Amino acid sequence: MIKDNFPNLLSNKIEEINKIINNIDKTQLYINMTTKSLSHKQIIIPMSTDNISKFMSFSDKHTTNINRSLKNIKSDTIVDFIHNDHHELIITFNIVTSQSNLSTIETMLKTSIL
Repeated sequence: MIKDNFPNLLSNKIEEINKIINNIDKTQLYINMTTKSLSHKQIIIPMSTDNISKFMSFSDKHTTNINRSLKNIKSDTIVDFIHNDHHELIITFNIVTSQSNLSTIETMLKTSIL
């Protein structure tokens, strides 16, 4: 497919591109999350501007999916809203999130970002 789209590209460059593409799928995604304020009702996730804009374009879907995942583990925590602040994605909840809720949220975010 790469060769069809870029016929003048050298074969070694095509191999490099294929290696990069194949390695992207195998890498382990790591999300750096932290809580903010005294109440810890917010999760802050540093992201690039491009990833934030992609994520925010479907923020309502992500909010619904996170809330559904939290409901499945019988949590009282609910996402109030998601917004961005410069290079950070901020998710605000109705109550302080527990560690088990954070792991569920992290898993949900990993699947939605991929």
